[in-house]
Amino acid sequence: WYAMSQACYVGGSLNEPGGGHNILEPLALNVATVLGKNYFNFQSMVDEFVAAEAVYVVDDAAQAVKTLTQLLFEPALRAQLNQNAQVIMYKNRGALREHIQVMDQYL
Repeated sequence: WYAMSQACYVGGSLNEPGGGHNILEPLALNVATVLGKNYFNFQSMVDEFVAAEAVYVVDDAAQAVKTLTQLLFEPALRAQLNQNAQVIMYKNRGALREHIQVMDQYL
């Protein structure tokens, strides 16, 4: 569904205990992404995207709806969010290759 979307909410992060779901799939597809504040399952990754102003973190469902509506009606805002996300994605590419190289040393 992400591939057909302009903006999305990534679930599992609005309510306690939450924890959140992985935001990389919608971001890789250039989908403006909104999530709740309980994203501890992906803390360091989400923090990097938040610092780059590449995703929106909201406090509650009402704010999620408001933010998603804004993103749907403001293409320039969506484009900026997506551009910021792509910078982070590009910066972190190749992680799998690096992990395999380290593991090869021990195999």
